[in-house]
Amino acid sequence: MDGYSNTWLSETSVQKIDFQDLRSIMLIFSYVVDAKSPFTKAHSDGVARLAKFIGSLWNLPQERCEMLELAGLLHDIGKLRLPDALLEKPGKLTLEERAQIKRHSFDTYNILKNIKGMEKISEWAAQHHERMDGSGYPYHLDQSTLSLEARIVAVADVFQALAQKRPYRDPLSPDEIMKILKEQVDDEKLDREVVHSVDCQLQACWEVAISAQQARVE
Repeated sequence: MDGYSNTWLSETSVQKIDFQDLRSIMLIFSYVVDAKSPFTKAHSDGVARLAKFIGSLWNLPQERCEMLELAGLLHDIGKLRLPDALLEKPGKLTLEERAQIKRHSFDTYNILKNIKGMEKISEWAAQHHERMDGSGYPYHLDQSTLSLEARIVAVADVFQALAQKRPYRDPLSPDEIMKILKEQVDDEKLDREVVHSVDCQLQACWEVAISAQQARVE
C-alpha cells in the first residue's frame, strides 16, 4: 500500500479534482494510516475537522479552511512507512525507535510535496510537530517561520489526541484538554492566540474533535 500510495499521490493533481471528491479520496488514505494502530482510530479525520473549524474561527476564506482540512487528513500519512509493530509497541521506545517515529513528519512532506496544488498543504501537514520555541520536528522551525495554518494544525493534532481514548488513559474532558493546551502555551510550544480561539469555543471544538469517532461508530 505504501508504494501504491506514493505513486498515486505523486501522479495526481488536486487541481483536476472537485474538493468533495478529493476529500473522499484523502479520507480513504487517512483511514489506511489510522488503521495501522488501533489506538489512533479516526484521529486524522478528527484533526481535519477540527483544523477546518479553527480556521473558520479565524475567519479564514473557505478555500483556506478546506486546505486545512486536507492537511489534517494527511498529516500522518508518513506513518505508512513505519512498521506496524513500532506504532503498536506497548512499552517504552528506544532512542532509535523514537527517531524512526519522528521521521514520519518528514516522510509526510516527501510524499505530498510533488502533488500539484498541494505545496502549502504539504508544509502544514509536515509541520504539525513543530513548536513555537523551535524544539519540535522535523525541521526545528520556530514562531518566526511557522505559518498560522501550521500552528492551527499543531493545536488540532494535540487537542484531538487528548480527546481520544488511548491504552494508557481515558479521553480527557474539554477542561482537562484546555489546561494542557495552556500549559503548552506557557512552555512556548503552541501558539497562544490559536489556543485562545479554541478556548473561546471550547465545547464546540471538543464536539468537532470527537465527531469523527462517532461517525465511524454510526
